[in-house]
Amino acid sequence: MAEGKMHADEVHTDASLVGRLLAAQFPRWADLPIRPFPSVGTVNAMYRLGDDMIVRLARIGRYIEHAEKEHRIIAMAAADELTVAHPDNPGTPASVALILVGTALFLAGHALFERAVFGVLPWSRVIAIVVLAVLVPAGLVLPAIMLSGAAGLIMVGVAVWDTLAYGGYVRSPRRSIP
Repeated sequence: MAEGKMHADEVHTDASLVGRLLAAQFPRWADLPIRPFPSVGTVNAMYRLGDDMIVRLARIGRYIEHAEKEHRIIAMAAADELTVAHPDNPGTPASVALILVGTALFLAGHALFERAVFGVLPWSRVIAIVVLAVLVPAGLVLPAIMLSGAAGLIMVGVAVWDTLAYGGYVRSPRRSIP
């Protein structure tokens, strides 16, 4: 294993790479100073960007999914924040997007993960995403608490469906379950 690396298959990252990525994707930040940021984690290499930002790069390709999952969870957390702050307000395009689209993104990401790992696209998530899409127009007139409750019930429905469909077992590429 190369010196300074935590994993045998870790990709090389450094401040120069961060600078090139910023120049290509976020040119307005490309001139900010970049320096390594000490981290005790093993999933991401971190760099300080300017005085108040952090850049995270996955150390290994398979860890990219962690960041994507975090983005979906953040959208759902923001939806919860709006619901708690304004439970009786009818939805705005932003709140409906966070509540319904955030939930749909979470389900879509999990469905794609299951397809990649188990080779199966779970219909429970596909149908739940369709139902969430159908709720979008209603979300503009329903109170946020009702819309959030509906999204929560859809998630419970997915969990019940999966429990009944898999009978408590999930196929794994590493081992088979009789």
